[in-house]
Amino acid sequence: MLAKQKPNLIYIVIAFTLIASGVFAQSHSPSIVLTDQEKNWLLEHPVIPVASDPLFPPVEFYDDQGIFSGISADFLSYIGKQLGVEFKAIRTSNWSDSVALVRSGAAYMLSAELKTSENERYYAFSKAYARFPNIILARENVVRKQSYEDLSGKRLAVVSDYPDMAIIKEKYPDIKIIEVKDVVTGLRATAFGQTDAMIIYQPVASYNLQKEGIANLHVVGVADFYSDTSFAVNKEYVILKSILDKALEAMPDEEKQRILNRWVLLKADLKFDYSPLIKIFLGASLIILLLAAWIFQSQHQKKRLQREIQIRRDKEEELNQVMGKLQEVNRELKTAVITDPLTGVMNRRGFYELMSAEHNRMIRYGGEIALLILDIDHFKMVNDRFGHNIGDRALRKVTEICTDIVRTIDVISRIGGEEFAILLPNTSTENATVLAERIRASVANITTKVDQGIKLKMTISIGVASYVKGDTPDSLLNKADQALYIAKNKGRNQVICHDEIQQTGTDGTI
Repeated sequence: MLAKQKPNLIYIVIAFTLIASGVFAQSHSPSIVLTDQEKNWLLEHPVIPVASDPLFPPVEFYDDQGIFSGISADFLSYIGKQLGVEFKAIRTSNWSDSVALVRSGAAYMLSAELKTSENERYYAFSKAYARFPNIILARENVVRKQSYEDLSGKRLAVVSDYPDMAIIKEKYPDIKIIEVKDVVTGLRATAFGQTDAMIIYQPVASYNLQKEGIANLHVVGVADFYSDTSFAVNKEYVILKSILDKALEAMPDEEKQRILNRWVLLKADLKFDYSPLIKIFLGASLIILLLAAWIFQSQHQKKRLQREIQIRRDKEEELNQVMGKLQEVNRELKTAVITDPLTGVMNRRGFYELMSAEHNRMIRYGGEIALLILDIDHFKMVNDRFGHNIGDRALRKVTEICTDIVRTIDVISRIGGEEFAILLPNTSTENATVLAERIRASVANITTKVDQGIKLKMTISIGVASYVKGDTPDSLLNKADQALYIAKNKGRNQVICHDEIQQTGTDGTI
């Protein structure tokens, strides 16, 4: 019996040898072979000036110490060591300035650019060193998958001067393109509802959403085109393009993957690399062909294997269903943690987190923000006289009035029993005061019917405060609370702005 099995073992060894030679041969990388002209050019140009996008992490950016960092920086660092030259990054304030720098010849190349027919008028493009999917981000209230056709007539945020814009305008002219100055501005605009969606590279989205703490955006679709990132060389230095191509061709795949793994968040990957599985599948197919005779000799083993495969499929399907339910539960729990169950608006915890994030944005980019704190007057008397059911109805009515009046980017929160807060981004003190007065008047004009034909009229008092340099989230809340206290002290059913407090006495009189 052992003699009969020897040929099969030989076939197995041969099969694995063929597979190994096919797989591992690809890991060998040729050295960089340059022409004499290319070598002389590198000797004459030991320092090669490079321009980049300063606000495009993790592809490229400048860190807190002002050091050029990211995927493109790591590729240039590796290639520079192999060629014996220095790729020196020239820092600019934005992408448009970097483009102008290269087109003028002050810098020889852009470290990351997308090859398009328009761009080929100005640059010679190297081989692509990275490919990223373009994803569509939207707020969490968009629950179904979106395509570009679904965005017809809607507002799509795109970073100015990025080549993706030309592709979208050409293929989908009905989409309303909203140009933003940088990635973070676009993410903020989409998070606050100023745009309906944003198109962005997947790794750039992952990096910035985590860094900026933006939690209300998610992936709703994947674009039907990919962004192949290349080096873009000023055509005056076209020989540099040839050198870069040879360096990239000689670069080991393991080194390329190491750089990408360092910067790209694996948990956000939208595309799986099937090439290792394909190699395994081809090798397994060869082995199966060699062992086919042996497999057919044992019908019992074949049936047992089929049963095991079916059991595994059933288990995987069951696991997928459980995972789907867990994800849905997690989403519901996340919403429940920051939502007031009675009124359906944000609770104090969620509001404070959002306010802290908005405060950080103010520190970084400037602008205006206002805060309203409002309280239902004599609310305890409503509960004592009519009961908590009527009190709850009153709270929901006030919430409904506020929701009808404020903008979609404004945030309403119930922060206490009968106390509400409204965060107003990009709003001046004067406009916030006018809005507060509209809310106060609307509540005062509403009559709520209660049991036994009794009608309930309510009033509210509102404190208004605006962000000034040096304010913290707590100090802004305190200012609005102080203004609310003055409004109640002066007789309730009125709006007081914190700016007026400096001109009042301790009793709240002018």
